[in-house]
Amino acid sequence: DDLANILDDTFSIAVRAGLHCAPMLHEHFGSAPAGTVRASACSLVSSDSITQLVEALREIDANI
Repeated sequence: DDLANILDDTFSIAVRAGLHCAPMLHEHFGSAPAGTVRASACSLVSSDSITQLVEALREIDANI
């Protein structure tokens, strides 16, 4: 949730955080109970938007 909130609040990037309707899979991979962050893309998402997401993640990672 923290990463999703930072992306939204600081960079205006919407993602989904949680277990994504697959709690048993998250238990298997060890990501439960926190879950993961998911960014979805379709043909309407520009390459610039994907670049912005990658740059935002790099900036967040550099400040951890």
